[in-house]
Amino acid sequence: MMSRRILWVAKCIDRPGSSSAEKRKEHMEEHFSYIETIIDCIAFAGPLTSEGGDKIIGSMLAFKTEELQKAQLWLSQDPYFSCEIWEKTEWSRFVASAGDLVDGITW
Repeated sequence: MMSRRILWVAKCIDRPGSSSAEKRKEHMEEHFSYIETIIDCIAFAGPLTSEGGDKIIGSMLAFKTEELQKAQLWLSQDPYFSCEIWEKTEWSRFVASAGDLVDGITW
C-alpha cells in the first residue's frame, strides 16, 4: 500500500471587478518568481477560471504540509496576497488517496 499525502489546499477567490484582473497582470511576474522559490512545497497550483474558461476568478494552491500555519505563511508571502487580489481564502485539509499525486491508489 502506498502512503497517503496530507496537503493544505487554499481556494482563493478574487475580489469582484476589474481591479483584480489589473493587479494580476501587474504582479504576475513577482507571483511566478515567488512560486518558483517555494515550488518544492507545492503539490499543485494554478488559476481558477469561469465556467467558459475566459476569465480568471481566483487561484488554488495545494501545499505539501500537515501544518496549516506553515501553509498560511507561504500564502501570506505571495505578492498576490500582499496586493489583496483575493477577497477570501478557504482552507481545507486534503488527504490525497488516489491518482497521479500518490502514484495510484492507497488502499
